[in-house]
Amino acid sequence: MRFHLQLVAETTDGHGEPRTVASFERSDALSIDTLGLSLDEAKSMLAAVQLVVTDTQAHVEASRQRACPCCGNARQLTDRRTIKVRTLFGKMSVPNPRYRRCECEFPGLAAPLVSILPERVTPELLELEAKWASLMAYGVTVKLLRDVLPIDIATNAQTVRNDVLGVAKRLESELGPEKFFFASGCQGDLDAMPLPDPPITVGIDGGYIRDRTDRPNNFEVIVGKSVPEEGTVRRFGFVSCFQMPSVLQLQTTFGTFA
Repeated sequence: MRFHLQLVAETTDGHGEPRTVASFERSDALSIDTLGLSLDEAKSMLAAVQLVVTDTQAHVEASRQRACPCCGNARQLTDRRTIKVRTLFGKMSVPNPRYRRCECEFPGLAAPLVSILPERVTPELLELEAKWASLMAYGVTVKLLRDVLPIDIATNAQTVRNDVLGVAKRLESELGPEKFFFASGCQGDLDAMPLPDPPITVGIDGGYIRDRTDRPNNFEVIVGKSVPEEGTVRRFGFVSCFQMPSVLQLQTTFGTFA
């Protein structure tokens, strides 16, 4: 049997023609290996749907922007270009036609989609990159995204790092100037505020341990201890980019985790 995925883009007047964006085959004999969609098929379909949707949106917006905002006359098309936009489902070449401005405007060329899409990365992709990069290395983040999403093959650790730093700088700028003291009010209000918790001293160290089953290899272990002035001392350990040892092995090596 053969399956076809069709997408219909209906405009405001209700018209739209179906477009086949993906096809795949299955044998008539059902098995667990052929049940439903595979990951590669799902990623391919998402990329194909994303391409049709973005292309349609860009063409409709470009046609709407062709009219002069002053007089409403259609502006002359000078050339057809594209801009690259990175999305969750692939790197898209978005149509970006340029128009010659009317006599009622100041002379020059207009590229409306450049001003409409000043960013070249969608917020959802930035959110996932920042989320996973805060938990693991940039290279591991790229591998994870490639496993589950049809992102551009050229995306690498440096790309993710630049995106995350850009998000961090934007969030930092939204906080405004740094304040030395955040509390406000008279001295009586300040004296009525609760006392802060006692300080906690945290120590972190790391090292490489030789693999017990594969002697030439080793892996990195990060361990630490938090010691409050009052309360229980807590220990923690973390193994990166390696099959995680059991809790029993970690307890035997580093002591009981609290």
